[in-house]
Amino acid sequence: MEFYEQIGKNVRHQLIEHSMTQAKLAGKLGVTQSYMSDILNGRRKIKLEMLIKIADEFEVSLDSLCPSEKQAVG
Repeated sequence: MEFYEQIGKNVRHQLIEHSMTQAKLAGKLGVTQSYMSDILNGRRKIKLEMLIKIADEFEVSLDSLCPSEKQAVG
């Protein structure tokens, strides 16, 4: 799985864990729902600042959103 696709998958997992919609997350982060959809589907490269905002919103580490070496390779 590609690096950004895995980030999207990990963010989607956090959405489910926190019972939050992508629209609500997008609103909290000040981005469009379309932008958030692109991140969740791995169609957009995510900037570090945005990744930090997402991690802060879910109160998780950056490591939990970034792919491990196994995930990035396989």
